[in-house]
Amino acid sequence: FFSVAFFTMLAVLLGFLYVLIGFVDPGTDHGIEGFCMKKTQISTRYCQICKKNVKGLDHHCIWLNTCVGKRNYPLFFVLITTGTLLFSAQTVIAAFTLAEWTDDLSTANWILLVLQGVISFLVANLLLSLVLFHIYLQFVGIGTYDWLIKRAQNQRRKQKEKREREKQRREQQQEIEMTTKNPIKSNQTAPVGGGAGSGRGRGRSARVA
Repeated sequence: FFSVAFFTMLAVLLGFLYVLIGFVDPGTDHGIEGFCMKKTQISTRYCQICKKNVKGLDHHCIWLNTCVGKRNYPLFFVLITTGTLLFSAQTVIAAFTLAEWTDDLSTANWILLVLQGVISFLVANLLLSLVLFHIYLQFVGIGTYDWLIKRAQNQRRKQKEKREREKQRREQQQEIEMTTKNPIKSNQTAPVGGGAGSGRGRGRSARVA
């Protein structure tokens, strides 16, 4: 009874939040101001998909077919948290049923429960990763678009540094090759005046002889 009641409550809440987010217009300047995302929520961005300006635009959700901004971000976060709990509960109930009533289940029901448990487990992990990602965004105080822009900037900076290192490596390699082809033979160069002095010494030796 507890399992059915808990699962039903989560399912009803998930459906209610899904419908409610669809009716909330993210383009209006309302909503709860997030304490951790002030920098994101004070800005306004234009969504190319919704064709509207959205205050505190976090991202456009294709699964909800709407933008997630300042007005509906709290509903979105509660929605994905509820979904994580719902599919986690579904996974646990399926595993418990298989463990306790394996002998009483038909082959078809056993296969359906296994498929249900596997699919619920995968969906629960996907939603959990999304929840953890948004908890991280709230911790650092930025939205999804800001995080994507920052990541792209870091990638461009790393690529630029990599190109500069490769350029320096090529220049050093060219210098090494030029030095190898044209070595400086300073030890083979005779000192100035050395030839004349040697000639005079040989002349004196010849006269003495």
